Amino acid sequence: MYMINDWLAGCSSAQRVYCWACLLFSNDKNVWNTYGYNDLSNVHKAVKKHSLSESHLKAVISEKTFGKARIDYMLSDQKRVRDNQHNQLVKRNREIMKRYIDTVCYLAKTEQAFRGHDEATSSVNKGNYVEFIDVLSKYDGQLRGFLDNATTFSGLSNLIQNDLIESVSYVMLDEIKKEIQHAKFISVMLEEATDITNLCQLSYVFRYSLDNKVYERFLGFENVSQDRTAEALYTFVTNLMQKYECESKIVAQTYDGAAVMAGELNGLQSRVKGKYPTALFIHCFAHRLNLVLSQAMAKISKCKVFFMTLNGLSAFFSKSTKRTHALNQEMTTRKLPKVSATRWNYASRLVETVFECKESLIAVFEKMRDPESEWDQESYNRAGGFLSSMTDFNFCFLLNLFASFFPLSDTLFDILQAKIHDVGYCVKKVNDFRLALEQKREEFENIWETTKNCDHINENEPRFKRQKGNVDVKTSFSRLYVEIYDTILNQVNIRFANLDSLRFLELLHSPSFCEFTKFGQFPELAFQSLKCSYDNFFDFLSLKSQLRVVYMSEEFKDKTITEILSFIKLNDLEKAYNEVARLCELILTVPATTASVERSFSALKRIKTYSRNFQGQERLQSLALLSIEKEVLHNLQSKPEFYTKVTDHFARKPRRIPLNYVKNEKPASITRKIRADKRNNKRLVREIVRECGPAIQENPDQQKESLLYIRQQPDAGPTTPSTSEDGAPPGSNKGRPANKTRKRKILAQDVTQIQTEDQDEQQSGPRTKRKGSKEKTSESQREETLDKEVLVQPNTCTHKHNIHVDVSSKGWQVFGIPIKEENSDSDGFNEELQGKIKEIDEIVKEEEEVYCDEEFSCEKSDQGLKVKEDDLDNYV
Repeated sequence: MYMINDWLAGCSSAQRVYCWACLLFSNDKNVWNTYGYNDLSNVHKAVKKHSLSESHLKAVISEKTFGKARIDYMLSDQKRVRDNQHNQLVKRNREIMKRYIDTVCYLAKTEQAFRGHDEATSSVNKGNYVEFIDVLSKYDGQLRGFLDNATTFSGLSNLIQNDLIESVSYVMLDEIKKEIQHAKFISVMLEEATDITNLCQLSYVFRYSLDNKVYERFLGFENVSQDRTAEALYTFVTNLMQKYECESKIVAQTYDGAAVMAGELNGLQSRVKGKYPTALFIHCFAHRLNLVLSQAMAKISKCKVFFMTLNGLSAFFSKSTKRTHALNQEMTTRKLPKVSATRWNYASRLVETVFECKESLIAVFEKMRDPESEWDQESYNRAGGFLSSMTDFNFCFLLNLFASFFPLSDTLFDILQAKIHDVGYCVKKVNDFRLALEQKREEFENIWETTKNCDHINENEPRFKRQKGNVDVKTSFSRLYVEIYDTILNQVNIRFANLDSLRFLELLHSPSFCEFTKFGQFPELAFQSLKCSYDNFFDFLSLKSQLRVVYMSEEFKDKTITEILSFIKLNDLEKAYNEVARLCELILTVPATTASVERSFSALKRIKTYSRNFQGQERLQSLALLSIEKEVLHNLQSKPEFYTKVTDHFARKPRRIPLNYVKNEKPASITRKIRADKRNNKRLVREIVRECGPAIQENPDQQKESLLYIRQQPDAGPTTPSTSEDGAPPGSNKGRPANKTRKRKILAQDVTQIQTEDQDEQQSGPRTKRKGSKEKTSESQREETLDKEVLVQPNTCTHKHNIHVDVSSKGWQVFGIPIKEENSDSDGFNEELQGKIKEIDEIVKEEEEVYCDEEFSCEKSDQGLKVKEDDLDNYV
């Protein structure tokens, strides 16, 4: 029995027989591998039944093949299983990280605090971040299970919060950097402000035009409290230009009017312009207008007294809740605003409120002056003073004057504070403001009559200081009226005088197009201004010719610069009017104000508050970026790769949670199979090349065109005698990094060479290589070349008669084979060629099936697993 059934094994002590194969390799428990069999009367029947069982047959195979498989195969399989388990865990962890990333984005966009005073488990208020995660976990079973089973990583600590904020801001800055690299021109805007902790924060913003839109992107805050000199700021600006690789693109710099910024000798703007000659300095137009109002009001004593009275009026009510309540009883629809000492456009709000609610204010003051009222002495006395002022003719005259003036300045302020307006539009509005002031200067009679007809004015004759020559009161007020407007006009002319450097804006000022064509005069001064400032950016001969056509064309008339650029791009005129389009983008890039920088300081006040003042500079900068650039963050969140990028950056630091996929190495058997398939692939490629030769020779116009594109691995040297796509000699790396694949062409001359070699072989037979010789035949060189080549993607061939066949779903393609349509044999040739290509298709698909397994790929989707092309190249 032992001779017939070699798997039987007996035990002398137990007096039983066993199945040796099942003892070692079977996972199914039965009498033959547990207790043993001892019923000798039925042993033949039991042996026959067991020998036919499924578990026994599997165990016999395992026994016979044990030790015969290579150890590296077995280790590779074990590693594959382990890596599969690891990758499944990574996939789950990355899904959990999406919840944390969304929580960070939500809190940062809404400018809420992350942490709480007590984040312990027993706390009733653990902070917004932890509380938000807890709320999500109630409705998300996967997150709830993760938090319940978390031992080393829960994702709730303050360090994890900071790292996630940093990772999201890193991805956002990377996206903004890509936009900057695609933009043709860049402008930089800087401004300083003091935060709640008395640190000087420098805000920096880039402005550029992209896809017919103007963007002003906030990039961050820099603490410059230690050194605020022009040299330190200059070093910061140069490092900023180098970091974002835009040194050759900078066309403008915009700051406020401080001496350290705007100084013509040693200021920041002069130093930057010394290094970057095209960086035109633009003093913020909004700051200029603010200086116009402040300086004009400071020069006229009656205006100073008027605005001091208004400021005292606002302070009188704000210092007492009882007074505020009394005011609210009368003014139910409006509140008395406060006035800023530095922002003169805020004074217009107070003037407007007092002008509209004058009667209500007088009623409040009269109630306070009532002897029967229970007001304190101070309120009683000051109310009498304000009541006297508001019924005074001088006060009412100035109130009416500035009530008609401030709507003009407010409109200009609103325009200057907008992002979308270019500097040319702002210059036009400044000129319109100047013309409006000149018209208002002649409207004294309207203000005089309006004031005289006002109610609640003292019946006494208007008081005015007597001047020499016994000038009457009306003439005195007329002189005051003219003096105010003349002072404002003079300040406007002074503050906006140095606009000669912006004279090139006239080149695309559409209302002037008719003048240029009517008189036949080209704007040479504006053209020379552009040439002086930006000599290296334009082909001025082409620009001048294109501008002449623009001036004469009806399509460009009465259009803004943005509309002109949109018209050019939408109608595919960018090649014909390339210089005009470039000029439009330049003008759109030049900023007029630092409004976006000032808005960042408003966000700074909301993010770094009294209760949130203990946070580092990096965290502050990241939170400000997430808060200010909500549009960028929203667009990124709509893309699936956003979470992958954030998690990848987050996983750069050592974590207590696996977040990185692993890639399995290929067993040696698969590697040998790929190599064998590659050799078959190369033979088919050579066969296609030979059979395409006659078709190429029949089309002499395309003999110099490419027959077939192939891809060469980076470590391979020169392969074919042809030139590369960029005209570089074979094997060169001109214009390409060393770690990138290079494309090569097989030209018609290569086909001729192959045909000549085939003819020589048919006549004299294949040549043999002498022993020790270093020379190689053309055929062996060709074989060596093809051993380093594979069929290539992408589709860049544009010939009319080319054959273009997709070889696989991964984008590999055969293309670039010109065939004449009128060739009578072309159809047959095409069918034969299609058959050859299908053979290649099968080989490539078989290769992809080999390494499209689960453990190889790190990129997964709902439809299945995908293999990245770069990973595919590593094994081909």
